Amino acid sequence: MKSVLWSGFSSAESARRTSRVAACAAWFVAVATGGLWIYLFERLGKEFISMTSRPSLTPAIMFALIGCALWWRQSRVAAVAGFLYYLDLVIHGASSGDAKFVLGNVIFLLCFLYGMRATFAFHSFVRASNAD
Repeated sequence: MKSVLWSGFSSAESARRTSRVAACAAWFVAVATGGLWIYLFERLGKEFISMTSRPSLTPAIMFALIGCALWWRQSRVAAVAGFLYYLDLVIHGASSGDAKFVLGNVIFLLCFLYGMRATFAFHSFVRASNAD
């Protein structure tokens, strides 16, 4: 069962593909967060700003940048940052009593976790091929 849920990577290309799944997850979070923020700001205006504790587009911009770094550079820093930042958003939402979309949060956390593993594996494969 462990090999199915926590399988290894056979090549740099398989690790790259997995890190790109995490990049797509980051872009999805960026578009959903930014789009929802813009929509609510347009509909509610200043009322929306007073209702939210995080009234900014910072999460959307951060996840867009994380997605770019994962897609083109397989950045380990971006992978760890994406996982930790999404985990922070999930914990903040759960602590404020907003425990909706638990399954979606678990799926995205797993995407970021596998992206982290993939970026480290990718750089290990590259380092090994350069040593040969």
